Amino acid sequence: MSPINIRSVASYAIVAAVAAGVSAFSMWEGRRFISASLAQPAAGGVQQILSQPLADLPGREVRVLLIERPP
Repeated sequence: MSPINIRSVASYAIVAAVAAGVSAFSMWEGRRFISASLAQPAAGGVQQILSQPLADLPGREVRVLLIERPP
């Protein structure tokens, strides 16, 4: 059984600490963007883009609608 190399353990601990710090910083800064997007009112509704009667089917038409819904 080989002895544990202290330098190896320390290097892994340093890498883990730096990764945790970067993750915490990105979460802290990302929260600011999420809060800003939640403050915007959600625009919703239905908008008709196209309405065209079908020539070969009398009394029928094609409608293209844009429906916006909040996430």
